[in-house]
Amino acid sequence: MGSRLTAGLLVALAAVSLTTGALLESGLPPPPSQLAFILLGLVTPALGWLLAVRRPFSPYGWLLLATAVFLGLGSLGAGIALAAGTPAGVPGWLTGLFAVYFGLNSIFVPLLFPEGRLPSRRWRPVAWISAGTIGAHALGVAAAWPVSGPQTPPVSMTAAAVGALGQALSWVMAVIVLVGLVVRWRRSAVTERGQYAWMVAGATANILSFVALIVFLMGGDAGWGLVGVTGTLGSLPAAVGVAIVRHRLLDIRIGIRGSRLLFVFDVRPSVGDVLSSLGSAMEERPEPAALIGRLAASVRSALETTWAAVRLADGTRVVAGVEVGPLRSSCRSGAGSASWSAARGSTAG
Repeated sequence: MGSRLTAGLLVALAAVSLTTGALLESGLPPPPSQLAFILLGLVTPALGWLLAVRRPFSPYGWLLLATAVFLGLGSLGAGIALAAGTPAGVPGWLTGLFAVYFGLNSIFVPLLFPEGRLPSRRWRPVAWISAGTIGAHALGVAAAWPVSGPQTPPVSMTAAAVGALGQALSWVMAVIVLVGLVVRWRRSAVTERGQYAWMVAGATANILSFVALIVFLMGGDAGWGLVGVTGTLGSLPAAVGVAIVRHRLLDIRIGIRGSRLLFVFDVRPSVGDVLSSLGSAMEERPEPAALIGRLAASVRSALETTWAAVRLADGTRVVAGVEVGPLRSSCRSGAGSASWSAARGSTAG
């Protein structure tokens, strides 16, 4: 109940601040472009709420909620500044939170996909450096915005330089994370390759959206700005949403029963569910590796472990999840033709 209340409050903060800032900027009635901005901006808090409520033990939903809150507060700061004509002070500092949103969205959302944890310890330096660059970018923007006129104080110029450096390094870290994501996609199991492919596509579109925004800010027409804003707000949430629906990210999927479209939240499938799923898979006549991968994924989901592996008597072995942590349990079939093993570190909430 506490997780549901906390997630709801964060969603309300993100939605109210985002909508208020956008309406302060454009006035009433808002133009279609501003309505589109609001709707796209609400996708991330909606996904964060869904994951945080249904899987509160996973940090990924809370990461999405934090990302949405920073987007909302940044929008609120910009709206207050533009409406009141006083960009300094509190509005300026709130606007600086846009930088935190961009950093979380471009770096940490793809980096921590899908469990909300680093892929390995080797990524710790990337995470710490990214946090530093995001902080520098945000502080620089907040202290220097706006920088204009011949009488600009030296401290504002210094802050602007720090912010620009932080922004540039944040882009570099985003590209590094994208490269690492591509490697993870190529090395992932058959059952997980689809969800990683969508995240690679989303992260790539997000970076290209930044390029479009730069072109717009350097004098490009409004089309570049539209592409940039749409891609920045929508590409990564779309990738996460597809992974949730199509690839059962964190056991959340959509089911169709008759004429009704249902959200199905599986906490732990029964033995009958697992056998039914495997029976349906057999009817599709999949490749052996894909069928073994589905079996491994079913074992992992049923036991709520971080990874599970299935090994056949001929030595074929397929792993579902990231194979880290000590062995939790193992089993061998009576005929000795197959065995499975799973890791310690259950994902149960």
